[in-house]
Amino acid sequence: MPNPSGPPPQPSIAHINEAAKELAAELDADVYYFAGSVYFPAERRVSACVRRNRARKNAILYLATFGGSADTGFRAARCLQANYSEESGGTVTVYVLSFCKSAGTLMAIGANELIMTDEAELGPLDVQISTPDSMVDRTSGLTPVQALNTLRTESFRCFEDSFLSIIDRSNGTLTTRTASMIATRMAVGLFRPLYAQLDPMRLGDYQRSMLVADQYGDRLNQVSGNLNMKEDGLNRLLAGYPSHEFVIDRKEAKTLFLRVRPPTEKEAKLGSLLEQDAFAHISDKPALVRCLSPKPAKEKTDDQAPGVPNDRLLPPPAGGSRDGTTPASKSGRQPRRGRKPQAEAGRNGLPE
Repeated sequence: MPNPSGPPPQPSIAHINEAAKELAAELDADVYYFAGSVYFPAERRVSACVRRNRARKNAILYLATFGGSADTGFRAARCLQANYSEESGGTVTVYVLSFCKSAGTLMAIGANELIMTDEAELGPLDVQISTPDSMVDRTSGLTPVQALNTLRTESFRCFEDSFLSIIDRSNGTLTTRTASMIATRMAVGLFRPLYAQLDPMRLGDYQRSMLVADQYGDRLNQVSGNLNMKEDGLNRLLAGYPSHEFVIDRKEAKTLFLRVRPPTEKEAKLGSLLEQDAFAHISDKPALVRCLSPKPAKEKTDDQAPGVPNDRLLPPPAGGSRDGTTPASKSGRQPRRGRKPQAEAGRNGLPE
């Protein structure tokens, strides 16, 4: 007897394929599945999978990832847009399987519609950059920008507080000019060592890295004029959240995107079948990329049965009947070997 406290049984491939087949027929959409890290060659796998399996007007992508490269995420989303939104005039839908963070959120920007369960979550787009002299630790590209903003705010507050205190305590014996000079020296003395720790070249690198996600997101959001992001949605994803791990659930996603909804019964059925497998592969590198929907079978007419040529399109053999047999002579005997019927053409194309 199975242990009720153990993990749920792994769904069979047959159940997944059957659920995907039903969903593909209902939505007229090719069903794709992506689980793993968004790093090269994930975009090549997506492109190859789409080339081999594209058969319908629309596409739905079941996506689970902790993130990865913005370049790879952009190319993967662009591939789906090019093959479905632009060429066929269809739509691309992203079904968020639990986690869809960082570069996964960038891929979601390229969709015309998002499907999110109660447990699904997106993440901010602030670029993560390796810290100096470390191969493991990473920091947000917003950190130096936030540091500059904090220093500017605090240095001005220090100057203001010092200036007003000097004027108040001097009982008018010090002029405004003298008080401002003293307050300036105090502020500069306190904050100069902190500003000296900021490298202008590295600040420029951080700023350029932040522009990568900004430019990619803007381009993905403009395909076919079918924008799904709200006017300030991209800016908020880039700089509106305090940490890279901040949870953007369905309710929060509706403040960023125009079309976000819970799944239908058939969409949720396939999602629940894929969820356990998605957790097993969500950190895989390279990512797992599959098409779950078979190509629809082409309808065959009676005149085009498999293995049987359409005799309406083929002329009967020379000197023969329509059924391919050679008619007997008037005497009831077949022509002798080596003698050609008079109607047969010679090598020069004329009757012999």
